[in-house]
Amino acid sequence: MYPLVEEYLSSDKSLTKFCESRKIKTYVMNYWLQKYNKKEATTSSIFEPIQIKEESSLQSIVIRYPNGTELTIPFPC
Repeated sequence: MYPLVEEYLSSDKSLTKFCESRKIKTYVMNYWLQKYNKKEATTSSIFEPIQIKEESSLQSIVIRYPNGTELTIPFPC
């Protein structure tokens, strides 16, 4: 059913029109949309890779959050 959900998400049709064209009930499609969205939310990582560059003996680790906040940790601690 996930391929059908992906087809719907990539189409420009409303849910009702898409379901009518595929001969499925809208409540069934809504059920699978919810499952698909939960699956996508759990498979995507909330962590981003960090890059550590060795430039000198005094180093720090910088973590940048999506909202622009930076956390700098001196390394070695």
